[in-house]
Amino acid sequence: MRRFLPVFSVLITLLWLPAGAQDARGALDAAVAAMGASTLHAVEYAATSGNAYALGQAPGPGKPWPRFTVTRYSLLVNYDVPVMREQTARVDDENPPRGGGAGGYNPETQQGGIRPIPFGPMVTTAMRDGRTEDGALQIWLTPHGFLKGAAANAATLTAAPRNRDGSLTLSFKAFNKYTVAGTLNRDNLVERVQTTVAHPLYGDQSLEAIYTGYRDVAGVKVPSRIVQRQGGFPILEVTLSDVQPGSAAASALTAPPARPAAPAPAGLSSRDLAPGFWAIAGGAQSFVIDFRDFAVVIEAPASPDRAEAVLAEARRLTSDKPIRYVVNTHQHADHSGGLRAIVAAGIPILTHQVNVPFYETMLRNPATIEPDRLARNPRPPILEGVGDRKVLNRRHSRGRGAPRARQPAQRRPADDTPSEGTVSRAGGQLLSAAGGGKAVALEPAHGEPLREYSAVEAGCRATGPRPWRHGPDREARGGGRPAALSCVQCGCAGRLGRIR
Repeated sequence: MRRFLPVFSVLITLLWLPAGAQDARGALDAAVAAMGASTLHAVEYAATSGNAYALGQAPGPGKPWPRFTVTRYSLLVNYDVPVMREQTARVDDENPPRGGGAGGYNPETQQGGIRPIPFGPMVTTAMRDGRTEDGALQIWLTPHGFLKGAAANAATLTAAPRNRDGSLTLSFKAFNKYTVAGTLNRDNLVERVQTTVAHPLYGDQSLEAIYTGYRDVAGVKVPSRIVQRQGGFPILEVTLSDVQPGSAAASALTAPPARPAAPAPAGLSSRDLAPGFWAIAGGAQSFVIDFRDFAVVIEAPASPDRAEAVLAEARRLTSDKPIRYVVNTHQHADHSGGLRAIVAAGIPILTHQVNVPFYETMLRNPATIEPDRLARNPRPPILEGVGDRKVLNRRHSRGRGAPRARQPAQRRPADDTPSEGTVSRAGGQLLSAAGGGKAVALEPAHGEPLREYSAVEAGCRATGPRPWRHGPDREARGGGRPAALSCVQCGCAGRLGRIR
């Protein structure tokens, strides 16, 4: 009897697999019929109110993305092409402004162009090409798009048993790395679509869309509210004022021109700001400071690939001196997107102490969608937190950068911008090079309580509040009150304490 058990087990397995696939296909067919998806070729969604949020620009580590008020929203999808166009008009009515994302859009860092200056309205348009991975995922996140994506990837379609509330989850795999899952309610309407996407800092990150308030329009079930979340926080919330299945505008959408192949990465360019002090070109710039026995890099922005190129340029500029620290000014993604490469290289990261728990988590996250060097060779991050102030001073600098005699402090005019090469301000933290010597001073991240800090600058102390750039809500500069500031690099509206 025992010798027949393996054959019996195999027979059960073979019978069960087709049944599971059949259940998934049956559930998909039921959802297509309930949603009216089989005859839907294009659709237009419109809203006149809602909220949009700036991904990666939180006012503090681990906090929700900053909010902007949506005054007009339009989403057109042509499923036959496939292509999608999303247009959003938003204003920044938070007072005071929180988080980053101001300034012009930077395609290298994929940041900026988020906070309207001066505070809106600001209109952005995004075209999604369904022939690309990102475009396909965005289209599949729509309720009818999910069903069409599931049908196109039927070979990998699976279904979980229905829950007690009658809901059921269908999922399929695409591009050999993404799993796209959709939740159907008891009426077989798509309530949620979820997948996991890659982020240079956060690693694998959840992306989901939630649909509620379904109604029938010309035989097609459409939602009345859309909520999208990424990384656990909302990125879009709109209540739809109009939905038009088969609209002329959506039907007329055509595929955008195919993007040319990305050119091979070119070497980074750098320029001298002062003896032993260089700026490396880029959206959110990096800086290199040459000390006597080591080098310091300020900022690892954008992505691990760019950070590795920054490290290579830093070694070239300093004749292969060891890099003691990479200074991270704050947690915004355009300034910290390359930190995974710094961890992979085993270089300590110097940042404000409020960022340390956040980075301890983020830099240990898995990165299975787009594996990088750290994912292939995991190692723990080396993080050093700074409280009120930390200075790497001129005593460590090379002989050619001998310190100058201290000069009496001189107050600059309030609107006088310091010359490049003495001070660089990034995202609410002050970075300073002192004449021929070098110094780095860190200040608290966005959203921290205002306190007083000292900054070494050009061999002397600058007294009084010295705003570099002002937001529209300028405050008095005297009496120890804070000055309203925005970042020189990313333009985000931050607030800086009194500098003395």
